[in-house]
Amino acid sequence: MFGERGARAVVSISAEKLARFREMAAKFELGILDIGRVTRGDFQIKINGSDAIAAPCSKLRESWGGSFPALMAG
Repeated sequence: MFGERGARAVVSISAEKLARFREMAAKFELGILDIGRVTRGDFQIKINGSDAIAAPCSKLRESWGGSFPALMAG
């Protein structure tokens, strides 16, 4: 992640270790924000409970992988 204010990190942690992680963050006065869940299956981003993006990972991989060659081809 990039930003103009302060340092940020994205952390993926198991549910079993989440409580301990929160304790450690509080100890060092670090703010944390839960932004999602890692799951299997289709890729989804929900905003206020509604799908903003929902697609099979394979379709997104094809789009991402072919975007630069398509741009260069015009």
